[in-house]
Amino acid sequence: MKRFLSLLLIVVSAFFLFGFTETAEERTLPVLMYHAILKSRSNRYTLSPDTLRRDLAAVKAAGYESVSVKELVAFADGTGKLPARPILITFDDGHYNNLFYARDILKEANCRAVVNCVGRFTDDTERRGEEDHPNYSYLTWSEIGALAREGTFEIGNHTYDMHRSSPRFGAGRQKGESDEAFRKALLDDIGLQQRKLEKAAGYAPLCFAFPFGNTCNVARSAVADLGFRAVLTCKEGLNVIRRGDRNTLMNLCRYNREPTGVRIGDLVLS
Repeated sequence: MKRFLSLLLIVVSAFFLFGFTETAEERTLPVLMYHAILKSRSNRYTLSPDTLRRDLAAVKAAGYESVSVKELVAFADGTGKLPARPILITFDDGHYNNLFYARDILKEANCRAVVNCVGRFTDDTERRGEEDHPNYSYLTWSEIGALAREGTFEIGNHTYDMHRSSPRFGAGRQKGESDEAFRKALLDDIGLQQRKLEKAAGYAPLCFAFPFGNTCNVARSAVADLGFRAVLTCKEGLNVIRRGDRNTLMNLCRYNREPTGVRIGDLVLS
């Protein structure tokens, strides 16, 4: 009997020590990628407000809960929790119509998202005096600040001036460019945008999205050194994130939501 009780004590102790630990806890994380939201047209990177509204209803009906990048980072740090079925909703480029249409739709559905802004697009919008038109404007710095304070959108970094196909393709290396020169170009451009976003939003964004998904080892290292905690690509696939593993958010796949629809496991958006 004494031996049995001793063995039982060992088993119970091990359960409490290891059975309740969350260091190995995992979540499957789908990430949705949107761009422009407009009533006037539809293409690979533009969807209607009604489509977004239906998508969010389908997301909730499938049992998913939208989460913030901040929550994902806390989970990866081992200090926070996530719902059983988290989903991250992202908007790239910083279109003004994300504020004009998408914000209220997200609020109605009790969902959150991150908008990844391109600094050059913002500066060009302000310089040309083309603010606040859903069809062609990008968010101004003051609108980025207002969104950050309101909270439905988190603010993310999408480079200052690398969302272009030349002289480099996105944040890609130019022909013949050394590692040192390439790295400096990345740190200068993305660092500039980070400082501008921090000034506008009141916090340094945790999230970075590679333009066109173009990335490599040098680029990923530079982004990590700039302090980003979640990095978005354009490669499609589900992500498995682990509690207590800080590297688990540094190469996230995303599904671009196109007008023809997308299937993500049991989640069908059409």
